[in-house]
Amino acid sequence: MAVDLVDAYLAELRGLSMLSPTEEVALARRIEASEREVVSRLLRTSVVGAELRSIQRKLGRGAVRLSSVVVGPVLGDESARRAERTKWDRAMRDFFALDAQCAERRRESLRGRRLSRARVLELRDAIEDLERRMMAVLGEVRFTAEVVARMLGRLRRLVLGAESLRVAPKLAVLQ
Repeated sequence: MAVDLVDAYLAELRGLSMLSPTEEVALARRIEASEREVVSRLLRTSVVGAELRSIQRKLGRGAVRLSSVVVGPVLGDESARRAERTKWDRAMRDFFALDAQCAERRRESLRGRRLSRARVLELRDAIEDLERRMMAVLGEVRFTAEVVARMLGRLRRLVLGAESLRVAPKLAVLQ
């Protein structure tokens, strides 16, 4: 019986067309572009910064390895690993500096005091510019699927928390 199942599986595979090398490259590029788009959209929230700070702490404690965070070449020797870690640390330093500037502009735009329309537009443009610069810093970093999934999970929890806050007052009024 097992042989029949294997034969059936192989027969089904014969009916599928394989990707050509050109199609594989095109698919890989689309996947990478989609991953960058996800991270780019997540940059508009506090999620990426929070996740990267968490990762940086874990890397500092030795709780995770850089190879579990980013997709990249398998690093065989110690000097290559140190060089990759130095590159990562530099990128994170630059990212966190930009993230702090972005957070300050977001806080200003959300403060209770009244802002002029010109200032609101100025802040919006500054935030967009900082997000572009943060994305450029992360441009060469390809996060593992697990890291992106954790970022999306953080965002999902934030959204659910915000929704529960929005619904809670309505429920209190109904009771």
